[in-house]
Amino acid sequence: MGDATDNKVLSQLMLLQGTLVSMPTDESMSRFVSRGFKSVPGVSSLNVCVRGAVAEKTDLCPSCNYRWGEGEDNFDHLCKRGDYGNTKRFPIRTADRLYGFVVFTLNDTPDAFTPYEPYLQNIVNVIATTIENRQQRELLEAFNKQMQIEVEHRMQVEQTLREKEDLLNATGEMAKVGGWAIDKETLEVLWTNETYQIHELPLWYTPPLEEAINYFHPEDRDKLSDKIQRALKYGEAYDMEIRFITAKGKHLWTRTICVPQVVDGKIVRLKGTFQDITEFKHYEEKLKYFAIHDQLTGLLNRHSLEDMLGRTIAKAKRGAVSSILYMDLDNFKDVNDSVGHSAGDEVLITLAGLLKDAVRTEDIVFRLGGDEFSALLEGMAGRDSLYAAERLRSIIEVHPFEVEGRVFSLSLSIGLVEIDGILETRALMSKADAAMYRAKAEGKNRVVVA
Repeated sequence: MGDATDNKVLSQLMLLQGTLVSMPTDESMSRFVSRGFKSVPGVSSLNVCVRGAVAEKTDLCPSCNYRWGEGEDNFDHLCKRGDYGNTKRFPIRTADRLYGFVVFTLNDTPDAFTPYEPYLQNIVNVIATTIENRQQRELLEAFNKQMQIEVEHRMQVEQTLREKEDLLNATGEMAKVGGWAIDKETLEVLWTNETYQIHELPLWYTPPLEEAINYFHPEDRDKLSDKIQRALKYGEAYDMEIRFITAKGKHLWTRTICVPQVVDGKIVRLKGTFQDITEFKHYEEKLKYFAIHDQLTGLLNRHSLEDMLGRTIAKAKRGAVSSILYMDLDNFKDVNDSVGHSAGDEVLITLAGLLKDAVRTEDIVFRLGGDEFSALLEGMAGRDSLYAAERLRSIIEVHPFEVEGRVFSLSLSIGLVEIDGILETRALMSKADAAMYRAKAEGKNRVVVA
């Protein structure tokens, strides 16, 4: 073998070794290697018997379609595609795996092949490394692709969570309802934006649980703490209306609802809502107030009188006698007809004040409707109650009711009935009303005792 031939063969082998490292992943290993070995002396043909990417015992040999069976993990077979005569096999292996063989068919001058065996073995080793690197690249690419899918999925989930959180905050702000959560193990507190707004605290600061409880009214804190502890320990939900003081000292009424979250039979956290119900409480108080009070004068109304009469009658049955006055403002129609109903309302408000100022602290004045009023004289009967009625009548008789630049002389017609426990509420009211109408019929501005 001459130097020129040696150099040419060695150059081809070195070129093959270099190009194997960067072989395209879609290139056939057999075709690629065969092209590189075609001018090696002593080799008449070449076959590459390698296992594919799927390393199963039942894989086909990609070179000769031989199916590897059980017990043939060492690839101990020759390619069956032809009668090759003398052959030389080089194992394609790495430190921990055998991939197959490169099978050389030798011609009649095998001695010409022998000097190149070390080079060929090196190149076969490169083939093994190339196969391994290719499989690792494929695994890495598959891993990266899966990671990309998972990252995109996670980003979609996080985006959905952000959108849901934004929606929760937006709807909470519109409805003025905040949300909160308490982790059972750490007692860490979590708030939505509206909860921060109600507390009048910045969004970056979430107080610990003990400090959060201190924003509630001092008289209500122990009750709330007990509810929270029972929810954490026993899973008891609660719904409370409770007084609250913001970070800036504003006093509110709030409603807090708690629902324990249970996972696999264990309480993991408390979740709930938090709402400023101050306006609702004020409205509720107004409703309660006007349910028993006259809206114009602020006096207790007919419903309140009937309720209190029931208790006064019960006392009378035990010997504590009282009296009721049923009063009507005489000539009040003249005020409405001459200066209007607004002026008439002013007269009624003035009258209510005069009546309240003229009775004892324990006595109660009521507006029954229109120009009709009543007074409940607790523990007073006989001459004392008659004197009290006459005093009211005389005060109104001499008072100048001035409205719209005019002065009206008004008076009271009063029916007086003693509450002795014999008559019940409706009969008692009817009797007092009849006595008042008798006073009007007899000339007005007088007291009639029934």
